[in-house]
Amino acid sequence: MGLTLLLIEADRHTQNLITGLLEAEGHVLVSEPDAEWALRIFEKRFFQAVLLGTPIGEKSLDMARAIRKTLRGKKTPILLLAGSELPAAVSREAKSQLDLHEVLEKPVKPVRLLQALKGLKGLDKPAIKSPIAKIKITVRKPADYAGPESRKELEDVERDANLFKDASWQGKLEELPMPNLLGKLHQMGADGTLLIKRDRRKKLITFGRGDPVFIKSNNLGECLGRLLVRAEIISDEECVQSLEIMRESGHKQGLVLLEMGLISPNTLKRVLDRQFRLKLFDLFSWRKGVFMFRPDSSESTTHAPSKASTAELILTGIERHFSKECINKALKKSRQAYLAPNKNPMLRFQNMNLDEESERFISTLQGQHSIAELIKGAKNAEHVSRLIYALLCAGMFQANQHPETPVWDEEEETAEVTDENRPLANNVDPELVPDLSSEGEASSLALPTSGLTQIRESLALQIQKAEEKNFYDRLGIPRNASKTRITKAFFEKARQHHPDQQERRESTQVRLLSVELFESFCEAHDVLSNDLSRKNYEQEMLPVVTKAATKNATKKKKTPASQKKPKPVPAEPKTKPKPDLAAQSLRAEKLFRLGKAALNKGDTQNAVKQLTDAVRLFPEEGEYLAELGLATLRDKPKDHAAQEQARDHLNTAVTLSPRLDIPHLYLGYVYQAMGQAMMAFDEFQKAIECNPYCTEAMREIRLSRMRSKAKKKGRGLFGLKR
Repeated sequence: MGLTLLLIEADRHTQNLITGLLEAEGHVLVSEPDAEWALRIFEKRFFQAVLLGTPIGEKSLDMARAIRKTLRGKKTPILLLAGSELPAAVSREAKSQLDLHEVLEKPVKPVRLLQALKGLKGLDKPAIKSPIAKIKITVRKPADYAGPESRKELEDVERDANLFKDASWQGKLEELPMPNLLGKLHQMGADGTLLIKRDRRKKLITFGRGDPVFIKSNNLGECLGRLLVRAEIISDEECVQSLEIMRESGHKQGLVLLEMGLISPNTLKRVLDRQFRLKLFDLFSWRKGVFMFRPDSSESTTHAPSKASTAELILTGIERHFSKECINKALKKSRQAYLAPNKNPMLRFQNMNLDEESERFISTLQGQHSIAELIKGAKNAEHVSRLIYALLCAGMFQANQHPETPVWDEEEETAEVTDENRPLANNVDPELVPDLSSEGEASSLALPTSGLTQIRESLALQIQKAEEKNFYDRLGIPRNASKTRITKAFFEKARQHHPDQQERRESTQVRLLSVELFESFCEAHDVLSNDLSRKNYEQEMLPVVTKAATKNATKKKKTPASQKKPKPVPAEPKTKPKPDLAAQSLRAEKLFRLGKAALNKGDTQNAVKQLTDAVRLFPEEGEYLAELGLATLRDKPKDHAAQEQARDHLNTAVTLSPRLDIPHLYLGYVYQAMGQAMMAFDEFQKAIECNPYCTEAMREIRLSRMRSKAKKKGRGLFGLKR
């Protein structure tokens, strides 16, 4: 039996590393980056130990003192994860004064952490009364945890499943298992809805550009309440109480639990992602079933999509639900084939979030060894078999009938991963992040911000920087670089800048810019890796230098007007030049910032003008449309036509950016102006599901509740009689 642990850590990388390690060991982990919320959660439920990170230096010691002052925290073991910002002397003194169980230095070594936790086993749960009154209801069936929203989801699935009788693509899971099916839809870049059913079980998965983004199920056992109880985040009694409040208020369970103080916004966000994965990975355990796909079908839902890439989801599903026998069966026909990288770099360099050992393994695969040879020569044959199957399903590698010539010399050293070639978080180069502080009042935004502006501008600047360089400089190699060095340099750039590294998928513009940047490195590699195209490219480059030198050398010599030759008239281009996406993006971002700054100042007419121009440049950018919708509403708040126009802008923004909270928030404002309180309330709840930290939506929901209570008592909002 594992321990129930509270991890307080703001660094996401450290948080994910520790969570993965301890959950794999069977421990129950609740992670929280916010100290205030962490303390509230600690006071409401039992934890056998606290892992306290130090993202804010000595303030983490204040957190340890606050824990020690609580009733439960007096004897709860605390493990301090000390970083460089906390001096060793301070750590030693704190261990004595605060009775810390252990002080571990970052980066935390897995073996050291597991050893520190071993001595904590056997701690009994203290007899402390729960702050929530117990309810005399025994919850036994999984369906008893389901609230109104889960039952509505069941009804929606049963109803919508009837629409798939004439689906354009149908098949059986026996012939195309779930990993292969998911990979095929991803490689197709499919947009639409997939129905998978087995007996009475049905699930609907919505795909956007080949990625699974939403999922609905008619299985009440996969409801949010049951997931929270099984993860020991809330108790049975707390779940039942939240269901009663849901029925009375009409609120969704996540919002109710936030208001009850039982979970934090961060926990809600993580649990919604876990629920998505639970529903999806369950399908990997189905060995039989029927699937039907309808392209371009729109599906309305409020579940938040996972941030993981499709390739990573495929690998995780295989690792969880495919036994050794299943893998052997799946690879039976291709065991004698040669495993080679996909020629399409967009597929080859998908982010599978592999560990270092797996990354080293696939970096050696060049199509020279059969799958059977690779499995036979592996130390962990079962792990390698699962990895190979996942690589094939995701389309990162392919099974060829004949061996391939290696693309580099195995004897050459492999480049080490350094801070310079390590993948960038969100593909943002810190040196190219625009400084918005010079925008004056525009930088002190009164409106909520998504953080996408800096990502878009940084990507656009990176594209311009890359295009200013020749192909050699673009890849960071000398002119005499060998083919091996060219290929390895490209691999490093491809891993670093693949669009899968970009987590903020709610922006169409970010996706387009990520692809453009990635393709700029692909272009350089394609030219330089081929002898003929490389020679032609160098011949085209050299005359440019010669002409420039000649021009400078003869700059002082003036030619008489009578001897000057007339300039030839340039011929019309045969093909339309490729639009400058980076420059267009920077222009649009400037207009967007100006429009938002004007909106903050109350200059609504100017805001509408600037934002309209931004939308004209990028009509599929959801955030632009969202701000334009709000500006349109504020410009003419009482005008019905303006309200409808704003609503249309925001509905389009929701479709384009389903994960973004701002369109839902602003749409709630529009429905309020139109007098549709229930629809407004629903949009505010959706905003919180997208971003549990959306304080504006939380405020509107509280005001709505206050108005509702005041209306029942016959009083106004502030208690005055009507």
